[in-house]
Amino acid sequence: MDTSKEYIKICVKTEEIQKLRKKWQWSDFYCETPIEWLNKGKSPSISVALSINNKRYKNETWLPRQDQLQEMVDNKKPDELIVRLINYLQDNQKYYKNEAIKKLYPTNSMERIWLAFVMKEKYNKIWNGKEWIKEIK
Repeated sequence: MDTSKEYIKICVKTEEIQKLRKKWQWSDFYCETPIEWLNKGKSPSISVALSINNKRYKNETWLPRQDQLQEMVDNKKPDELIVRLINYLQDNQKYYKNEAIKKLYPTNSMERIWLAFVMKEKYNKIWNGKEWIKEIK
C-alpha cells in the first residue's frame, strides 16, 4: 500500500474519488495530516479504519488501495480491463518519461498507476504534476 507523501498529495486532489467515501469502511487507509502540513515537510499520520461506518472528518484524505481502485472501473470482463490498462500505459509512455514528472514522482506504485487509470477512464483527467486536469485531445 502506497502511503508516501506523493501519493497522499495526488489523492487529496482527486475530488471525485474522495466524494465516493462518505464514511470510513473497515480496512480503509487514510491520512489525517492536512495537506498544508505535508507541504511544509511534516510526516504523514496514516491510519486504518478498524470498523465500518466511522465518521469521516474534513481534513482526512482517503488513500484508495489497488483493489478499491480496480473496483471503480468496469471490471466485469477482466481481460478487457487489462487490455485497457495496457493501452493506457502505452498511450501515456511519454508522460511517464517526462523529466519534470520523474523528478516529482520518481517511482510509480501500483496504486498511483491505477489511480491515474481510474481518473482517465471515469473522469477523462490526467495528472500534470500539480493537479488533475481534463485531457484535451
